[in-house]
Amino acid sequence: MKIKCNSCNDIATWMYMPGNENYCYCDNCVPRGCSCNINPNTNEDDTDEQGRLYPCCEFDNYQYGIDDDEFDKYED
Repeated sequence: MKIKCNSCNDIATWMYMPGNENYCYCDNCVPRGCSCNINPNTNEDDTDEQGRLYPCCEFDNYQYGIDDDEFDKYED
């Protein structure tokens, strides 16, 4: 089964790695823009193919959605 977005109920494709299932977002709801995505050579933000800012580098992308068994890996 796929994890749902925290904000809208679509399938979550981004997971904040320091967090848990409460930090999962779809591509439309993931918080975008972070100082970790500023290119130091040009001092400009990096953007995706749609011109949107990337989420923080601590978000992992799961193109086909996040399976709920993904969280079993992180449990003690």
